[in-house]
Amino acid sequence: MFVDSASASIKNYYEDIEESKKIINDVDTLYNDFKKSAVDVKNGIVDISKSFNIYFDDFEKVNKEIKAKIENVQELINKTNVVSNELINKCRYNLNDSEMNNQCKSFKTNYVNMISSYENMIDQYNKVITSYNNYAARKGRVSVAMLSKEIGESKKLVDLIK
Repeated sequence: MFVDSASASIKNYYEDIEESKKIINDVDTLYNDFKKSAVDVKNGIVDISKSFNIYFDDFEKVNKEIKAKIENVQELINKTNVVSNELINKCRYNLNDSEMNNQCKSFKTNYVNMISSYENMIDQYNKVITSYNNYAARKGRVSVAMLSKEIGESKKLVDLIK
């Protein structure tokens, strides 16, 4: 009886080790995927922000391009959210692996910063829209609607991270 119990304990121990290794490898893979996506989002945000220095006479044409770029960044964030959701779930495990713990910590910080950068870019865009709408009202042109900062499940993920 003792031998059966010891054998089962050893088997469970090795299964736990294998499961831990799998989680650590998953976090590494997911973190690298997240980093690539986060760089794409950052580059998109920087590109959009450069577009804000425009003449209002050209605004209607340029605004379509800006909105297309914003939609592209939103799609990138939504794709990043899939990886981020998995990372959040894997990072809940308290494994004794410093690299994994550092990746989880970096992910959380970088995700919150990425979403904050997106929200700041939308705030900038909406300020441009407010200025343009004032100009449009004086010139008898059609005003433009502002954008919401909400994007997919980003708010939920930020709340889970914090």
